[in-house]
Amino acid sequence: MADGIEARLIQAEAALHGVATGQGSWLDQLNALRATAITPALPALTDPGTPDARVDLLFQERASWLFLTGHRQGDLRRLVRNYHRQQDQVYPTGPYAGSTLVDYGADVTAPVPIAESVNPLFHGCLSRGA
Repeated sequence: MADGIEARLIQAEAALHGVATGQGSWLDQLNALRATAITPALPALTDPGTPDARVDLLFQERASWLFLTGHRQGDLRRLVRNYHRQQDQVYPTGPYAGSTLVDYGADVTAPVPIAESVNPLFHGCLSRGA
């Protein structure tokens, strides 16, 4: 179940795609959230002008509002799958945490536990075409 902030962010993303939510434009919805969901209110956002920059702004807001709620991995995967962003533009690359010995890997999915293989309702992940 979504809380109020998450629900407004979902509506803003839908409005970005032209779905009428009854709450105004995607930017109006983000600005309403910034004006009413926190004290003191955050400054209003302006339209960055291009479709890609609008998606970037929306997901930047989602990252800020939903920090430490477990939504980020799903958002990053949606940026790759639904918004056709390149994986290396969405996920970190290069040395891990300042280390010169360990690099970030290329895997962007969480492994499915072996215990799920006995679940008769599990038929694989959507991203694997199963």
